[in-house]
Amino acid sequence: KVIKKYIIDTQKDKNIKTEASMNPIMIDGTGMCGGCRLTVGGETKFACVDGPDFDGNLVDFDEAMKRADSVPKEKLKSMMQRVKPDDVCNMQYTSGTTGFPKGVMLTHYNVVNNGKCIGDRMGLSTADRMMIQVPMFHCFGMVLSMTASMTHGTTCCPMPYFSAKNSLACIHQERITCFNGVPTMFIAMFNHPDYRKTDFSHMRTGIMAGSGCPPELMRRA
Repeated sequence: KVIKKYIIDTQKDKNIKTEASMNPIMIDGTGMCGGCRLTVGGETKFACVDGPDFDGNLVDFDEAMKRADSVPKEKLKSMMQRVKPDDVCNMQYTSGTTGFPKGVMLTHYNVVNNGKCIGDRMGLSTADRMMIQVPMFHCFGMVLSMTASMTHGTTCCPMPYFSAKNSLACIHQERITCFNGVPTMFIAMFNHPDYRKTDFSHMRTGIMAGSGCPPELMRRA
């Protein structure tokens, strides 16, 4: 589908509107949904899968996994054969830092190779366990975390949304070896009461990005 018009307003109520017909997608640059909405053809679809405003129109991770068995393997193979490396598989919106936000068309080749290169640089392997606390509807979660892990056989531990307490518990219980995050996520975890009792002995690597990363915070991380 071609998006004919979109208006991004982050100053008022975080609404994203479009005249095009498209499937509901999760949109929230912070990773902490709390009322972010998608309006399609006059119908509002809430974009937070676990937030207080979720109305059931979107599919969460567990439900998506359950639906996998509803698709015959023959149909899946047929669909896979029609996919070409240079087909557009994802449209990401730029942040608008240097200009008006725009949709950027990414191909399967773009996404898979970007993820592989990131995984190579991080030295990921089948021995790693990555906690994915950044949103998987954008590049940080989808490519630098999920695809980087999948191209290297790394175990993925996805979080439904960011919570310092839950992330620290995941690191401790799942023996996480790597995770990515924006600076505010690291700060929130450092300042949480559970930080000092969390076992980081398995932690090996990760990425801090998404906004300015203070040198002091980088050294501490």
